[in-house]
Amino acid sequence: MAPVVFLFVCGEAIVSILARWPHQFTGPGDPDKILSDFLRYGTLLSPPLPILLMFGVTIVLIGRDRSRGLGAAILSAICLVMSAGALGEALAPASPDVPYLLQVSSGILGAAAFAFLLVMSLAVSRECFLPKDP
Repeated sequence: MAPVVFLFVCGEAIVSILARWPHQFTGPGDPDKILSDFLRYGTLLSPPLPILLMFGVTIVLIGRDRSRGLGAAILSAICLVMSAGALGEALAPASPDVPYLLQVSSGILGAAAFAFLLVMSLAVSRECFLPKDP
């Protein structure tokens, strides 16, 4: 599930950049500075590039037996941050730079997807780090 969400969010980043839809959470971004905002704050539909890259790295870690638990633990933290950011986008005041219905619906969908991944990654972390019942 995480790789699918990752690819979807990468696509959303591309769409936001091409459409010049800046972030709205923490105040409206500037469509004329969409690339620099993407690096620092994200876009309407995606988190900032560093968080997106960390998300991708954790997917690789989870796929390896030796680093599965570490990857799941890091993914849990990233999903918590991305859930908050997506919800923040959904609840942010409207601006003329972005379609408001898209802002709200993508924020809610993103928050739900990242919350689901958070629960799943916590389950994997628990499986990897807590002792098994005898």
